[in-house]
Amino acid sequence: MLSPSGDIIKAGDDWHMGHKPGYEFRKHQKSAERRGITRKQFLDEYNNPDHYRPELPKDNLSHKHEAPEDLDFYP
Repeated sequence: MLSPSGDIIKAGDDWHMGHKPGYEFRKHQKSAERRGITRKQFLDEYNNPDHYRPELPKDNLSHKHEAPEDLDFYP
């Protein structure tokens, strides 16, 4: 499996469950506030596994492979 940088994530490697581009947490927070959704609705959206991908820690922590600020897949 590949991390967003193209590096291979090997069995036994440490890895993070990172957000796919457009589903970054700060964007979800802004969208939730704008929409006035409940905590349950927020958590249901947050826990959607389709919004995540495996990433090496260096890729996830660098924020290098995130979407531009104007790309937001939340309503």
